[in-house]
Amino acid sequence: MNTHPILSYDLPSGKYFIGDISYFLNDKYYTPLKENLFGTTGKYTFDDGKTLVMMKTYGDTHGSWFGSNDEMYYVHAGVIGVCPLDIGYDSGNGSIHDFKNIINIDIYEQGILKITCDKTKLIIDTSCDSFVEEDDIGYDSWS
Repeated sequence: MNTHPILSYDLPSGKYFIGDISYFLNDKYYTPLKENLFGTTGKYTFDDGKTLVMMKTYGDTHGSWFGSNDEMYYVHAGVIGVCPLDIGYDSGNGSIHDFKNIINIDIYEQGILKITCDKTKLIIDTSCDSFVEEDDIGYDSWS
């Protein structure tokens, strides 16, 4: 991993969804995001002040990746994100975390998302497929 992130953001403490935000966000939040920035990497603040951070997966592809917490993160829209729990629906395409303090999110050029809160660290590396689903057989996500 490159030692310096290309982007770094802080989010306030709270409950967050981490995973494929296209399946998680409710329409009130998904619609303006889709119309403006979906498929990009960065921080997005909605009109009501709610903020999420999203990262394009490496190669802008769908896939499944293990996080350093041994949970599987399924991404079908080519974007993985960290967003407040109250702006979406519970989904099987990610995990829910309750952060008691400020969260630091680092994004690395190679498609690596690193989330740190106190001494807890979660790393999701999308630079290579870690799991091949049946519908991926014969599909070369790197071409």
